[in-house]
Amino acid sequence: MHVILNLGDSKSRISHRPCDVTQIILNSYITNYYFPWLCLVFFLYRKNLKRPVNYILFIFFFLNATGDALREVRHYQKNLPGKITPYTTLCWNISYAFYYTLIFLAEIIADWYMVLRAKSFNPYSKKLSIIYVICIAYNLIKGYIIVISLYTVVKPLDLSVVNELTKDNKFKHSAVTKFNLYYWIVILVIQIASTIFDISIFFILKKSLFDRLREYSRKNHNSFIEKFKNISELRIMLSVVVSLCYLPLLVIQAKCYYVQVKIGKDPTAQYYDEALKKIRSFVFSINYTFMYLDQILLKLCIEKKKSAERKKMNNRLLMNNRHRSFHSHHNNSSRSNVNYTNETSFNSQKTLINFNNMRSSNSYQQLIDSSISSQSSTAVTKSLNTYNDNASPKKNKNKKSRNHSMSSALYHNKSSNYSSISFNMNDHYTC
Repeated sequence: MHVILNLGDSKSRISHRPCDVTQIILNSYITNYYFPWLCLVFFLYRKNLKRPVNYILFIFFFLNATGDALREVRHYQKNLPGKITPYTTLCWNISYAFYYTLIFLAEIIADWYMVLRAKSFNPYSKKLSIIYVICIAYNLIKGYIIVISLYTVVKPLDLSVVNELTKDNKFKHSAVTKFNLYYWIVILVIQIASTIFDISIFFILKKSLFDRLREYSRKNHNSFIEKFKNISELRIMLSVVVSLCYLPLLVIQAKCYYVQVKIGKDPTAQYYDEALKKIRSFVFSINYTFMYLDQILLKLCIEKKKSAERKKMNNRLLMNNRHRSFHSHHNNSSRSNVNYTNETSFNSQKTLINFNNMRSSNSYQQLIDSSISSQSSTAVTKSLNTYNDNASPKKNKNKKSRNHSMSSALYHNKSSNYSSISFNMNDHYTC
């Protein structure tokens, strides 16, 4: 919102009002470009805030926001004729010297994010020592800018505009012009070191990046947005490409300043100094925004994988429970079938035994009856024969004595038959 207000003030030719400057300084931490990204990262990693990456992201934000607040102090100073912005030494020290110090300290802190990410991809790579050396050298070059900025505090610059001509018809350069020349030369060296650092990061991440790209190609995830969301190496490489695009513009700016000092042209010609500083700030803001974006997308990707794993685990548990219930039901059915079969078999055997016993008893009874009848008939036959033999000389005996003899014979034969049957029964149960 304050950017829109500033744009409206500039078009209406209204200067910076002190109340607006105070409001901008007080709100610099909230209106900072990285503040919403930092809040989102802290929200996603709220259960694990003491991560080294979180410290890097917070320190970078704090130093950057503090530098922005110091940068706005220059607007308290009114224009002074014959002076170069920011017109006074105090404003220079606060709005430029300390500003550059904090901004480059923030960049030095943020550079180690790339090192930590490269280490997380290949923790046992022998190339990590080379990256450490390159990163330290890269940070030392940035530290030289800090030294130059703080040197202007110890030895203040002359901010007066020089319009005098020398004997060779050359303008006498102001101290600010010379400072800007040193500044852009060091920035050019920093950018070259940044290119070397980015190339070393590329060689570390190259194998991992290509492996991930092939993996996503096999899964038919050929969308660039899908790859960008899920492949952290790709995001880092894109930030490297963006920083490389700034190098040609930087070479042109450094050459323009060198020609300005060498030939001695008008020192008030800034050769798009502020415009290129804004371009550099924009390019590096993209790189440092990738830090926050990388952490956010990394967390979302991890949560997505965890959700997929939990879903697979739940499905697996559900299938196992179904399998167990099926086997339990099958085992119970098998046991019931076995019990029913055993019971049926037992009952069948019992019925068969009873039937056999009954049949045996019936056969046995029939055997008894047949034996009795056969033996009785034999005895009767013998008795009749005996009677006939005896009755031949005694035909005159009465009928009553004959019947009595026959009854005696029958009784005697029946008794002998029962005794023999008893013997046969004992023999049957013994066997």
